[in-house]
Amino acid sequence: MRSTSNTSNTNKTDTQYSAIQVFIRLSRYVMKYKFSLILGIGAMLIFATATSISPWALKVIVDAADAQEKYTLWQYFWVGGVLLLLIAVRGVVYYWQNYIMSMLGQSLNRDLRSEMFRKIAHLSFGFFNHQRVGDLMGRFTIDISVIEQAFIMAITGPVRDVAQIILLMGYLWSVNFKMFLLSVTLLVPVSYLINYFSRMNKKASDVRQEKFGLLAAITNEAISGVRLVKAFNMEAYEIRKFNKENNNVLRYFLKTIKISSLSTPLLEFVAAIYLIFIFIYGAFLINTGEITGGGFFSFLMAFFMVIGPLKKFNGFSLKMQEAASAAGRIFTILDYPDDINQEKKKPSLPQLKDKISIKINTFSYSKKTVLRDIDITIKKSEMVAIVGLSGSGKTTLINLLPRFFELDSGQGMIKFDENNINKYYVGSLRRQIAIVSQETPLFNGTVRYNISYGKTNSSMEEIISASKKALAHEFIESFENGYDQQIGERGMSISGGQRQRIAIARAILRDAPILILDEATNALDTQSEKKVNAALENLMKDRTTIIVAHKLSTIRRVNRIFVMKDGTVEEQGDFDSLLKKSGEFRGLYDASYSGATYLKDDERAKEQD
Repeated sequence: MRSTSNTSNTNKTDTQYSAIQVFIRLSRYVMKYKFSLILGIGAMLIFATATSISPWALKVIVDAADAQEKYTLWQYFWVGGVLLLLIAVRGVVYYWQNYIMSMLGQSLNRDLRSEMFRKIAHLSFGFFNHQRVGDLMGRFTIDISVIEQAFIMAITGPVRDVAQIILLMGYLWSVNFKMFLLSVTLLVPVSYLINYFSRMNKKASDVRQEKFGLLAAITNEAISGVRLVKAFNMEAYEIRKFNKENNNVLRYFLKTIKISSLSTPLLEFVAAIYLIFIFIYGAFLINTGEITGGGFFSFLMAFFMVIGPLKKFNGFSLKMQEAASAAGRIFTILDYPDDINQEKKKPSLPQLKDKISIKINTFSYSKKTVLRDIDITIKKSEMVAIVGLSGSGKTTLINLLPRFFELDSGQGMIKFDENNINKYYVGSLRRQIAIVSQETPLFNGTVRYNISYGKTNSSMEEIISASKKALAHEFIESFENGYDQQIGERGMSISGGQRQRIAIARAILRDAPILILDEATNALDTQSEKKVNAALENLMKDRTTIIVAHKLSTIRRVNRIFVMKDGTVEEQGDFDSLLKKSGEFRGLYDASYSGATYLKDDERAKEQD
């Protein structure tokens, strides 16, 4: 496993991206919508041009009113008509550029979500063991929304606003060069202030996004663990914990609001200083005859119209810094090294014919050696069990079989017959394996949907047949809606035994030749356990079965038992031979049945019946 042992919480190692890096990377997504992008840019350029012509129309009207020559009313109406036409054009192209850019933003939003979900779906367990679900949800919602808004501004800012500034500056030049030079110096303090506030906002945004993720994680944990919270009377504790992080989110939100609120009036104050100087100097130039009244008023109008886009650049810069922070959290996931190579170009793994060979020199997880010196061979159709104390490495070992974790060649090798499973497409490996675990993964949907999950093209007859073998058909039929009954999130509206039998029906329907039972009956009451065990008997027929168990009563009929201790196989053999050795297995048995007498084979058979 290349990175499992070194994996750290992505919250602590999110990559930092500059605003330029964010824009360049996101532009690759938008280039597939080139035609719409060209239309949007064209609309923005028309909008900037129409806006920049407006001061000229004002100059014509004022100069005409001040001239010695008399104009007819229709000539004034003609100029007014041009001005009205410009406003109408601005309105139409604004609608289209706003619609097109919003459409591009939402398309970007969708594409990022899809790619991130695709990436997460293919990542190994090593990634999820270091992730908070709530934090991941925050990246799908808040972070992507921030990036979408920033990307729209990243296009409209340079295209529409910069074009408008350039055209208006050109007009200011044409009216009076001296006043133009005075107005250009405004860019120096404005640029400095925008850069200063952007850096401040970036720092606050980084922390704010992290606090948002933590708040989402706390919320998710409290809701998903609501039974535990109530059982231990911890409502007040969870409320205090939530409020603490909620206040932190507010605190850092207020920091970004404070920066934005301070930057806007400060920029306006600097612009007002320049405006006063321009007004005084312009009045002087009118008095000396260097500029007409119309020229002066149109210059002021154009100057005001330049200030607007400059102020937007402050908001644009702040938004881009927020986007850079959000992008760091999203791109960290997209760039996360995939522990398991899922390339479909790899050949399919041939069906198991003879044996499974597991040889592990050493395997580390979270910088801790979990498995070592393991050499196990499991014959086809054999039923084996893996037992040991908690932390002995049982679950890690079986997680290597379907390649939930990657086993590098230097760490060891798992073979189906003589085929190294790492050299084959992982999907073809997992199609040969069915898993029934203690924590039954059911989805918020119907009974039929959950049973057919993994084989979605199953007919109703196949689903019912699998349910009967899992001894689930009877209780499913008792539901108000039968197989169309909604079972709620994680199947919490039905009992634990029913959940397990639905999971067994799902495994039977999958019809995989290899079966892994991971503590499948550990959390059930005695009555439910008997029913589930009976269903498991049907499932295990003619399959290679690997059972991970705490309850030793569930493994009395297996062919061989592997006893694990401190990450290695301490003993192996059948139930009776291991019990007579007075070794690790005997210790586990005595701990499980302290005070109970040893049952012989015929007595165990009666008890099992």
